[in-house]
Amino acid sequence: TILFVSLISISCTHEIPDPVQAQKFVEDFMQKISRNDFTNLSDHYSEEMHNGESDEARIAKFEQLNQALGNTLSFTLLQQKSIQEPDSPPSVNFVYEVKHRKQVVIEMYSVVKEGKEYKISKQNTVSKSAWTGNTD
Repeated sequence: TILFVSLISISCTHEIPDPVQAQKFVEDFMQKISRNDFTNLSDHYSEEMHNGESDEARIAKFEQLNQALGNTLSFTLLQQKSIQEPDSPPSVNFVYEVKHRKQVVIEMYSVVKEGKEYKISKQNTVSKSAWTGNTD
C-alpha cells in the first residue's frame, strides 16, 4: 500500500501540459533564439536541462548553429504528440521543419510543466536529410 501511495503522489506532482500553450511556448522560444536574444535563457529549460549544461555553453551552441545555418527564415510544425509514460513527467513533443538561410533542419522539443511554467526538457536539431521521422 505504501508503494502504491508513493506512485500516486509522484505521478500527481507533474501536471499534463496543454498542447496549445506548450506549442506557443516553443514557438515564442524559437522566435526569441532566431533574434539572438538569449536573455533569461535558463527560464525556458527544465531543472533536468539546467543540470546538463550551463547557459553559456548553450548560448555558444546557438551562436555556432546560427553561423553554420544562417538566419531563421521560417518554421513549420510537422508533428505534435502528447506523452504520458510511468517513469517520466507528462510532456508534449514537437517536431518542426526550420528553414534557415543556408540549410533546412529539423528541430525537436519536449515540453513539460514545472509548477505553472512550461519548460523545455529535451531539445535536438538535426539536418533534414538525417531525420528519420523518429522523435526519440
